[in-house]
Amino acid sequence: LSIFALFGMATPMVKIVMLLLIAMSVAVWAIALEKWRLLRLLNQRADRFEKAFWQNDGLPDLYKNTRPEQTDHPLAYLYTSGLREWQKAQELEDDAGGLNISAKHRVEQLLYADLNRIIQRLEKYLPWLGTIGSTAPFIGLFGTVWG
Repeated sequence: LSIFALFGMATPMVKIVMLLLIAMSVAVWAIALEKWRLLRLLNQRADRFEKAFWQNDGLPDLYKNTRPEQTDHPLAYLYTSGLREWQKAQELEDDAGGLNISAKHRVEQLLYADLNRIIQRLEKYLPWLGTIGSTAPFIGLFGTVWG
């Protein structure tokens, strides 16, 4: 008796259940490996950006020296996006010499919106893991009962 012989002797419904569980397992492993690779890459890029952040003499210097390929990390993207909007707000500075409340609020809202987009990108496929994790035991139980 081998696994393939047992699979061959199973009824069509049991074969469908086994193939479905195998497909779900492959999907979970693919998502997990992709998330592991992405987080490892982002950690490396975060270390590189933080090193550049603390080594520069001033934040505007880092902004000038931030190359587009460095903005592939969420920290660098938020930094360049926020500083770009801050510079636009400084150009709209009122006569009193300070930033008005709406400019500060606009920068804050831009950063919140960018952060939400980044989080959505990082959480991609996580609902699939939840769905598979909650349904797989019931599909397995159905296959067991049917068999």
